[in-house]
Order: sequence, then structure tokens, then C-alpha cells
Amino acid sequence: MKQNMDPLTFHKIDEGLERSEVDQLKFLCMDLIPKKRLETVNDAKELFMRLDEQTLLDDKLLIPELLITIGRNDLLGILGMSKADVERNLQQRDASSKGVSAYRKMLFRLSEDMTEDNLGSVKFLVKLPKAKLGRSATFLDVMIEMEKLQNLGEDNLDELYNILDKCDKQLACRIQDYRAQEQGGRLPLREVFPNVPVSLPGESMPGHTGEYYNVTQRPLGYCLIINNFNFKKMSPLSNRTGTDKDRASEMKDVIRQFAKEDHTRMGAFVCCVLSHGEKGTVLGIDAKEVEIRELTKPIAECHTLATKPKLFFIQACQGSVGQNGVWTTDAPDQNPTEEDPYEDDAYNPACRSIPIEADMLIGMATVEHYQSFRHTREGSIYIQELCHQLEQCCPRKEDILSILTKVNHEVSLKILKGCKQMPEPRYTLTRKLMGKTGTGSNKSQGNQNEQKKLQASDGSKRKKTRECYSMSKRPLGHCLIINNFNFEGTSLGNRRGTDKDKDDLTRVFQNMFFKVEVRDDLQASDMLTVIKEFAERDHSQMDAFVCCILSHGKKGSVLGTDGIPVPISELTQLFAECRTLVKKPKIFFIQACQDNEAQQGVLIADGLVKTTEEGTFEQGSHTAASHSVHKDADFLIGIATVESYKSFRHVKDGSIFIQELCKQLESGCRSKQMPEVRYTLTKTLVLPMQ
Repeated sequence: MKQNMDPLTFHKIDEGLERSEVDQLKFLCMDLIPKKRLETVNDAKELFMRLDEQTLLDDKLLIPELLITIGRNDLLGILGMSKADVERNLQQRDASSKGVSAYRKMLFRLSEDMTEDNLGSVKFLVKLPKAKLGRSATFLDVMIEMEKLQNLGEDNLDELYNILDKCDKQLACRIQDYRAQEQGGRLPLREVFPNVPVSLPGESMPGHTGEYYNVTQRPLGYCLIINNFNFKKMSPLSNRTGTDKDRASEMKDVIRQFAKEDHTRMGAFVCCVLSHGEKGTVLGIDAKEVEIRELTKPIAECHTLATKPKLFFIQACQGSVGQNGVWTTDAPDQNPTEEDPYEDDAYNPACRSIPIEADMLIGMATVEHYQSFRHTREGSIYIQELCHQLEQCCPRKEDILSILTKVNHEVSLKILKGCKQMPEPRYTLTRKLMGKTGTGSNKSQGNQNEQKKLQASDGSKRKKTRECYSMSKRPLGHCLIINNFNFEGTSLGNRRGTDKDKDDLTRVFQNMFFKVEVRDDLQASDMLTVIKEFAERDHSQMDAFVCCILSHGKKGSVLGTDGIPVPISELTQLFAECRTLVKKPKIFFIQACQDNEAQQGVLIADGLVKTTEEGTFEQGSHTAASHSVHKDADFLIGIATVESYKSFRHVKDGSIFIQELCKQLESGCRSKQMPEVRYTLTKTLVLPMQ
């Protein structure tokens, strides 16, 4: 159908466009009009004439498509159309219509989000003649010149990606998204077992391409701040003086209200809760407890937040016990002095003692309340994916949290006997933890050479390594594996497949220079005895400690082979008090159910479910990937203190956790109070800052 457009219509649209917008339209039409004919275009009227020469105006949607792409929806009225009309018609467009290419639109959207600072960086990094990079050169101009030199094209995006990756990782993420979509959707996912790739037909799965969350939307998302100050009227608790420094707003009903909002056009959700608290809860001003899970669950079930990061920062005590410090060897004898009043739920000047729960990492196979799964021959999905990612990523010197985020991603994509599984790392690390791999602990000569090399370079790198834990000792540390298989005499079944996990963990940690010791089939009391034995060892000549527990479990506990639960906190507490492990990472990987609930997924709008099962899977097991995502995926929960302990707040300056969080977020997007971060993020999250 011929576009019904007389010269007056051309003129009206042209009159409404600025010169820069005409340049944008020319860029979008570069694949539609010969370059020589396009170069002579000075205004929109000439551009429309060139399109008509190519008989492209036979497609009545082309000009409306161009206008909504550059954001000039107001000009659609001249054509007697609305944005909704255009979008609806574009979905039904004839496949033979040319239209604006997805490649061209992707480049244009990159230019729309290009800041002046980033443009300066691009001009510095790009390989173009300086004459082409003057002050007036826009990002569109840069990309046009790159195309002329054949450094950029629909199938040639590497150079642009590498440049943007150095300037703005979120823009680089756009290119990854485009690549994945143009390959027919999400890339085939590697199966943990039996290592056969699975490809899924259908549309792409937005949000699951690339390694970074997309946080380019504006506004980026809602940030809800619940600020509980006045406790005196309705409870015996004191008012939270100083909380105004942490900012303000309202609880349960408010969370449900935000969960019902449409977050489709947003990239994230943040909730900050400033209140009193108890273990696993925060308090309303009536002193009634609200489980933290009651706050996160409605947000987890929000369909328009599926695959998007959901961040909770909680400033509240998690018990009534003050955290003691562990004195380091160079600590002074005098007691630290306190200046200005601090209340429960804030800490003061730094001293040489370390919070007792510092430098811990606990990798849970699943979030609390839910089952985990294990294949009867191939082992558990969590441990198998952990071993795979450690072997792949440690040689590339990736830090442990990045590795565990990849584990989260891979495990969360799979359907397990019709259910999902979402691992949850919890950590109080204070530095980056970088892994290393070698050829196995039995290669002692190689290990000695490696150690000499590391020690020789240690002095020159000392300043840089302040941000990272030292990983230079050989052996690097003890690795204890508790492998509980035999549960005969209890109502629980034997844990078939667990020996595969044990063998793979042994191989991986030996290759990472750990001294591995295995203990099989321990009753609850024996588990505590063995843990205590390792905690009492001298670790002064080692840099880390690892404990892997493979067993049945329930909420907050792992089970001995006699079916008796051992609280995870009891196992970790013994190492928290070990003086020779102060300021060294203490890492726990726990493969165990955390209760009997089956984890469900949240289907994405264009979701397609396809599952195949191979082999036998048990609680505490896997199949193919699907377009449903785990409802508890993509969370980050930063709690001001670890469970059972107080947090602190200055009556004038606010709480140390929230104040330090704001400082670190502002500057680069420590106390006898140890914050604890729990997360189910499945990609790297890089937050923007104005």
C-alpha cells in the first residue's frame, strides 16, 4: 500500500525536526539508501524523497518506525497515528518489509545512552584518524567512520564491544544482548550432565544474555526506604535516634503494593529497611516481628521483576549479643576508646581486633526452606557446577564471588524433577578472594617453584594485593570434606551419587593447592568433633580453610547420619574463633536441603517450558533448561550484621553500615559489627552513578 503523503506532510514533519534528529534519521537509513545519495541529504524532506526513490515508502510503517525510534512520537499525529498503533502494526508487519534493521537500532540506542565522558573515552580508544574525531564528532559519526574502515558491521562487533567494555560495561552488555538475539535467542546451555547442549526454539529470553545485568533504564527502578524511628508509643523499645541520617518511608502492605507495580520499563528494585530487629526478622514500630523472607517473597513472585536484580539493604540487629573481636598478633594491649554515643542497631573508631564472624564464605546449595537435588550417578547439580566453574575460572584469576555468581546462573536455569534450585552464597569477606589452580597437590616440586615465584614477586605487588587475600602459601590450606552417604536406621534414604561429588571436590581442591582430607558417614556428634579438631589446628602457615559438607539437611542445619541436625552456625562459629585463621578466608560449601518445600519458577512473558529427564534424581538432582526462572533468583540482601548479633547506629551520624554503604556506592560503584551479604544474583551487577 502506497504511503499517502503529500509535500505538505513532508514539510510539517521536517519543520518539527532538529538538525541533530535529521542526522539520526540518516544514520538509521544507512542500510536503505545508497551512501552517495544519502550524503547530499540536508533535511527530512530530502531524506523522504530518497526513500521514495527506493520505493521504500510503499511500506506505510517505515516513517512512523523511524519517528518512534528517535523518540518523536509527537509527530505521529501528522500521520494520523499513535505510538500504540505503530507498535501494534509493527508486530504484524509483513516479513518481506525491509524496515530499520535491528543492528542499526542497537547502534542508535547505544548513542542515546552515550555520556560526554564515555564519548571522550571512546574517541581516545578508537583507531581512527584524529581529523575524524574533532570536538563536534558525535558517537554516530564515530561509528560511521568505523564502518567505512570495515572495523564495524553487523557481523563485526568485536572492536566496538572491546572499546565499550573499557568505558561502560552496561553499553557493552547491549552488544552481547543483540548478538544472542540475532542467533535465535539464548545461546545453547551446557548441561552439567550428561554434557549435551540443549537448544530451545522460540523467542529470546530477555535478561539472560550476557554476564551483566542491564541497568540502563531511566528511571532505573523503584527504591523503597522503610524508616522506623518511633518505637516508644507502641512498644518498650527506644526510638532509633540517628536514623534520619539513613533516610525515610513505611512495611508488609507497602512491600505487597510495590510487588504489584509494573516494573516492565525498569531494570532493578531496591528496598532499604531501617529498624530494630531480631534473628531473621525486622521489627515494626509495634515491636512485632516480620520475617525478612516475608518482605522478599512478594518481590520474588513479581513477574515484571523476573531476571532483574532485587536488592535489599537491612539496617537492624539480628539478635541481642554484641560481637567480640579476635585480636590479631600485632594488636595493641589498650582498649579502644569510644567517642560520641552509639546505640544498638551502630560502631566507632577502628582498632586492631577483627569482628569474630569476618572473612567467612558459606556457599549453600539452596536458599532456606527449600530442597536441593542430586543425581544418583553424576552427583549433585550444585557441587558439579561449582567444580566446573572453579576449574574454568580460577586459571583466569576470577574472584570467588564472580565464580559463585556463575554457579548461581547455571543452576538456576535448570528444571529439577519439575522444580527449580537456587543456590545462595552468604559471605562476610573483607577482600577479594582469587583462586589458583595447579597440577595437583602431589606435584610437590611444581608447588615449591610456584611458591618461590609468588614470594619473589610479593613485595612489588604488596600495595595491589591489599585488596585481595593472600593465596601464596603451599599448601594453601586444609580442605575438609564431610561426605554423609549411609543414613540407614533413619527415615532418610542413602545419598546415592554423593561419592561423585566427593571425588570431584577432592580433585579440584588438590589442584588449587589445598591439603584435602575426607571424613565419611559422620553422626552429628562426630561432625562437631571433627570440625572442632580442624578449628584447633595451627593454620599459621596456611592462607585459607575450606570445608565441604555433603549431607541431608533442614532449615539452618545439616544432618548427621543418625538424622540429628547440626546448626550450620555451630560449625562456622568454631572457625570464627580460630586465632590462626584471623583475616584469612574460611569457606564452607554445603550441599544439603534446607527444608521440604519444592522451589517453583516464575515464567517470563515469552517463556517456553521444555524439560527432559535423564537418569534418576533425588532430593538433596537435574534436567534441561527452560524459560522459567527461579523466583528467588536475582536477589542481593545486605544485612547490617550476621544472625544472633547486634548492629550499631550513631545517634547523630546514622548507622555505620548504611553510611559506609552510601560512601562506597558513591565513590566506587568495618566495624566490630560484621555485615553479611546473601545473594542469588545470576549476573554481574554494575550500578550506574550520576
